[in-house]
Amino acid sequence: MKLLSCEYKGETFAAVSDGKKAYKAAPDMYALLDRLEGALPGPELLAGEGIDLGELRLLAPIPEPRQDVICLGMNYMDHSAEAGKAVYFSKRAAYIVGPGGEIDPHFDIVDGLDYEAELAVVLGKDAYRVSKEDAFDYVLGYSVLNDVSARNLQKAHKQFYFGKSLDTHTTMGPWIVTRDELPGA
Repeated sequence: MKLLSCEYKGETFAAVSDGKKAYKAAPDMYALLDRLEGALPGPELLAGEGIDLGELRLLAPIPEPRQDVICLGMNYMDHSAEAGKAVYFSKRAAYIVGPGGEIDPHFDIVDGLDYEAELAVVLGKDAYRVSKEDAFDYVLGYSVLNDVSARNLQKAHKQFYFGKSLDTHTTMGPWIVTRDELPGA
């Protein structure tokens, strides 16, 4: 199943989709996550009259995250070999841009942008001291995230946070694909 945030006829809401139609499920994604209580959505959410996906304006699945986005840097083999280790860092994203949205390049302080397409892992419930064996029980699903970076700021400040956290420098979507939809997940 797909979970999405969207706008339809001036109303924004969270919906579930079978890939063809969307079904309004909650006022926003956090209300939908609260409704699911950490479980995967069931077919009962695909009830009522659906809306054709083409009629919706898709937003980022989580337009306004409650916390920073936690990132794993050096996750490509050549980057890991160069750095010698994986690096975790946070990326401030007060607002995440959705499909077709615009990125502000901030060219008043940025001399060029870099981007990295990333796999976003979305947790469906709070996790703390979770064992490796139980980790996937906390995963709701996956999305695509574009990590936009201002390398000149990143290098000048010798850390990732500032160069990766400018407004609009995180895009995501079009939806969250639940973990049961992907083979081996």
